[in-house]
Amino acid sequence: MSLPFRTSDGAGSEIKTGRSGARFRSLWFPMRPAFSLRRSSRVWGASVRNAWQGAREAGFGVAGEPREADFRFRILRHEDSVFQPSGKMRPLTEEETRVMFEKIAKYIGENLQLLVDRPDGTYCFRLHNDRVYYVSEKILKLAANISGDKLVSLGTCFGKFTKTHRFRLHITALDYLAPYAKYKVWIKPGAEQSFLYGNHVLKSGLGRITENTSQYQGVVVYSMADIPLGFGVAAKSTQDCRKVDPMAIVVFHQADIGEYVRHEETLT
Repeated sequence: MSLPFRTSDGAGSEIKTGRSGARFRSLWFPMRPAFSLRRSSRVWGASVRNAWQGAREAGFGVAGEPREADFRFRILRHEDSVFQPSGKMRPLTEEETRVMFEKIAKYIGENLQLLVDRPDGTYCFRLHNDRVYYVSEKILKLAANISGDKLVSLGTCFGKFTKTHRFRLHITALDYLAPYAKYKVWIKPGAEQSFLYGNHVLKSGLGRITENTSQYQGVVVYSMADIPLGFGVAAKSTQDCRKVDPMAIVVFHQADIGEYVRHEETLT
């Protein structure tokens, strides 16, 4: 009775022959020399480095190319460690910057430059989870070390981009925009509670309005004690407010400080 035996076919595998004389290939390979294993490990390590480099360039752009301009419209590069993105956090694109600035300019006009050039340090805007944050470079350096899925917020949230790529101001930006507001509306004490519940301002609740306010102009709503209460859009011009019906809407509601209570869980 013949026993199975092994013969090599010279191609790196072997051929087994059984009792029936059938020939079939096995998955046996001859042992390679030690230097071949070391060489393959070096090749494997190089491929990992190349893959990592490709992933890095895909995430940050090709090295040496300029990044898109931020709020100062200056060119940023990867080599600037301050502006390295962390996960989903990134600078705004030129289009996003334009849309956001047009929205803010409706409330503070050319005073927008005062948000950029501040005597207490350099501030910038960053996008994270569709929300725009106004943050100092000192805090940005610390946030750059946090992964995107761990980071909740940084700095002050100015607003968010909607699904239609429009920018909506959040009430958290009120403290930064109110001192520079060009057009203001003061409402009577009896109308404050209605506005803080998210309702529009009626002519009967209007106390004062800035002269030469045009229709659909962005305004900051104040109490008669000069306490900023929120944002709004003028439904009527200053001239029209003098002759409209007392129940007519003069300011469309946009945001109010009552959101700190109504939307406490989602407001960032």
